[in-house]
Amino acid sequence: MLIHTDKKAYVVFSLWLRIFHWTMVLSVTALFWTGLYIGDPGFAAITGNPEPTFAIDGWFSMETMRRIHFGAGAILTFSFIFRIAAGFFNRGDRLLPKFNQKRYWYGLKEAILHYLMIPQKHEHHWIRNSLARTAYMMVYIMFFFEIVTGATMYSMIDPNGFLGTLLSPLVGLFGGEYNIHMIHHYIAWCFLFFTIVHVYMA
Repeated sequence: MLIHTDKKAYVVFSLWLRIFHWTMVLSVTALFWTGLYIGDPGFAAITGNPEPTFAIDGWFSMETMRRIHFGAGAILTFSFIFRIAAGFFNRGDRLLPKFNQKRYWYGLKEAILHYLMIPQKHEHHWIRNSLARTAYMMVYIMFFFEIVTGATMYSMIDPNGFLGTLLSPLVGLFGGEYNIHMIHHYIAWCFLFFTIVHVYMA
């Protein structure tokens, strides 16, 4: 993305950041819809048969949806890892809030008033404003917990395997399998809410 001024045009978002953004969009979309299906297949409405095994060989089989979900989850996980790593090599891609600066807090108030359509004396709202940086940080935190809870649930397929042994302490840390499932579920809905707000602000 380029910003043009009277002097010159400069890159706001790097190529890597844009690639990560659209990889995230596509993988999260696939994860959300397949996740809803896995949680409640709705076979009665889709196939006319309330028994999930009815569609075992069809496109809407649970096995197919799980494969898509796990594949998209792996793509999101690796892209997230590379996204974090990129921040160490490209300072412009960090986009983290600067809580220790007064300019951050002033900019946060200014951006909130702008999006609430409250008139202000100054109208300087860059794409990398304080509110956007805060939102990005919250999204990355949600990504982390969504990936961790998802990997933990996946590890339960084989509790005695390598992944199951590695992540088993998290089951107790989160208070049991049910809590892990619910945390994963609610964060997914938070992503949907963020998407709506993000599109509006963009």
